[in-house]
Amino acid sequence: RVLLGPPGKLPLSFSSMKSPGRIRVWNEHYAVKLSAIKQTGKSGGTHGPILTSMKLAASGPVRDFAGADQPSALDRMTTPKLQRSAMAIAFFSCLLAASVHAQDAPDLWRAQLELGFNGSSGNSSFGILRTGGALSRAQTDIYEFEVSALVRYGKSEDRIIADDMRSTIKFDWKPASDFSPFIFVTASRDQIRKIDSRVSGGAGAKWTFGRSEDEASKASFSLAATLDREDFALDAGATEEEISITARWSTRLKLDHTFASGAKIGHVTFWQPKIDSFSDYIVEMTTSLSTRLLSNLSLAVEHEFIHDEIPAPGAKPNDQKFSVVLRVSL
Repeated sequence: RVLLGPPGKLPLSFSSMKSPGRIRVWNEHYAVKLSAIKQTGKSGGTHGPILTSMKLAASGPVRDFAGADQPSALDRMTTPKLQRSAMAIAFFSCLLAASVHAQDAPDLWRAQLELGFNGSSGNSSFGILRTGGALSRAQTDIYEFEVSALVRYGKSEDRIIADDMRSTIKFDWKPASDFSPFIFVTASRDQIRKIDSRVSGGAGAKWTFGRSEDEASKASFSLAATLDREDFALDAGATEEEISITARWSTRLKLDHTFASGAKIGHVTFWQPKIDSFSDYIVEMTTSLSTRLLSNLSLAVEHEFIHDEIPAPGAKPNDQKFSVVLRVSL
């Protein structure tokens, strides 16, 4: 309850009823009830509450909180009082409309954080920490926008065995359609693979060629043209070029399935040949299996395989990474 009005003047009181979407305003001479009716529907491509009508009703006499009758004075209401009351009703109308709309408003964004750690001590000592996160648009009927980052770092017997990071920004237009254009930019580094920095950007299109009726299973193929800039971590005395700029094709096959229990399995394969020489290519394959522990907490096991046919000077062509991570959806 809120009382409005300067000392010595007739107070204007406000009370929110238990019934959602209803406001009652009164003073000692009259009562005004403001009601709002909302419906759930689709507006602008999103589902949410729609304020469909508002209604004012005035009556008198009314009872105060002590239960005593107050005399009706609607016919004796002066213009200043009416103006003050109308301003208050308009103010609370705005509050009501905002609250009614915000009650069931859908989330526009979703966030996810992940954390994983593998370690051992004794005859063999090592520790690897993996952490990352992603922020993406929740409503993807028109477009999908996502920013993600991932960091891995590990040591074994005072020797660094993992030191890599990756961040990606991507934009998909109409991702739920069978054909969807996209653009992306990725920045990464991997000291174990002798890559000080790698920046890759490109554009392409995705074709979803398989989709179940309940959207539980999806299969898609995409093709993009990319431009890569790599800065290698060369050993002392190396004669190779330190910087490489390469134009590549990027093909991707992605398979996803969600079980009724909420568990998910997914696989992604990238094949990225050099545009003018298909013998110079990179293959990346990632397979993951996750199960839901709580409504917003899941446990995932992930395996990643990377093959670089012509790796950075001093690096081996093959790498494999295993991870067990906890993921929290916000």
